[in-house]
Amino acid sequence: MRIEIAIPEIENVVAKYCSNLECDGTTNLLAYYLSEIGLEYECFIGSVYFKESKFEPHFWLESKDYIIDFKTKMWLGREALEGVFTKSELKHSHMSYMKGREIKPNLSGGKMLMMLAQEQFTKQISKYP
Repeated sequence: MRIEIAIPEIENVVAKYCSNLECDGTTNLLAYYLSEIGLEYECFIGSVYFKESKFEPHFWLESKDYIIDFKTKMWLGREALEGVFTKSELKHSHMSYMKGREIKPNLSGGKMLMMLAQEQFTKQISKYP
């Protein structure tokens, strides 16, 4: 599968399952999802910078020429680039990444996080007749 086709569904998965997660949990959950749909990716831990701010340790995914990172605004403010964006878009922003190392994501942990989020969602819906 090509990432360009998957972007809307990736955004839906994040909206549905990742609102209570930080960068590590979101990265593991998305790694599990991307594995399930057959999208190749790499997972990194390192630092993210925006203007004069820095956050570390930070986790994110990369797939071909795309960065998949939905938790930059949590740490760096509303103006930070977030979501699925190209490396060329990153060059035109005030943001940069420093890769510490590639890591192997915890796919079973990502699956568990998705299942727990789904369970919480179902409980909330069942409160309303």
